Formats: sequence, C-alpha cells, structure tokens
Amino acid sequence: MTLLVWLAVLIISLTLQSTLLDHPMLVAKPDLLLVFIVLWGLLRGSREAAQLGFFFGLFEDLFVGKYIGLNLLSKASIGYIAGWGEKRFYKENLLLPVVGLLLGTPLFQCIYYLFGSLGGLPIDPLIFARDTLIKSGYHSLIGILIYPSLLPRADGVRLKVHPNRLRRK
Repeated sequence: MTLLVWLAVLIISLTLQSTLLDHPMLVAKPDLLLVFIVLWGLLRGSREAAQLGFFFGLFEDLFVGKYIGLNLLSKASIGYIAGWGEKRFYKENLLLPVVGLLLGTPLFQCIYYLFGSLGGLPIDPLIFARDTLIKSGYHSLIGILIYPSLLPRADGVRLKVHPNRLRRK
C-alpha cells in the first residue's frame, strides 16, 4: 500500500483512539495501530510489519506517548513476530486474523509492559490481565472487519484461478 494510505490509517487511527475509543464506558481502549500491524505482518511478512510497527510506534510516541520509544520498540517487535506466520498460513481464511490477534495482543502487552517496567512504568497484574483479555476480544472483532479490505491490497496473496481453466473442453 502507498505511503499516503498508511499515513491516512495512522492519522485516523490515532484520532479515533484518542477521542471516540477513549470513552469511560469501554473498560480497555483498543489499539487500532496494533491491529493493522499484526494483520499486515500476517499478510506481508516480518520486514514490512516491523517497519510499519516502527513508524506507527514512533508517531504514537511523539503525539500521545508518555514514554518515548516504548510503543516504537513494542510495535516493531510484535510486527516482526507476527510476520513469522506469513508463509505458514492460508491467508484467505477468516480465522487467521482472529487467532493472530488473540495471540498477538497478549504478546504485545507483555512486550510493552516488559520494556515499560525497565523504564519505571508501574504495573498492576490484575489490571494487566483484565486489559489484555478485553483488548484481545476487541482486536479480534476489529480484525475481522478490517482483514477483508486489507487482503486484496497485499500484493500477491490472493489465490487467483483463470476462468478458462475452470471450463472443461
């Protein structure tokens, strides 16, 4: 996808996260950027997802982060890890984003709090567990909605059969 599209995704996601999704009725705030990074890793591999995670994390840290570099390290790391599944799974299966985000969200949370604890971020284990479970559910639902629109934009991942090959002669 082009740079302008990713820039629009970044701006819209950050705006939604800091306004609409920062509602007290939601127990935990979903991380839209993380959803895009994990899904892009599953579609395009470690290198592209780590780069996307690096830039998304950098901009998130610069605009809304308290701990500069924490999102950068965490999102680049999870992008790289999510990219390991790129060649191992059938990309058109709609369970892929669900399972990827159900596994990727807790892993991201662990990486985030590991790096954060090194920088003095206070961690409450009960809040960590609650937020992780709720965010995993949110992210999986959001991933199901976003994944079909990302699938055709990931070059070379669709299985295409020429219509003439289906007809018998």
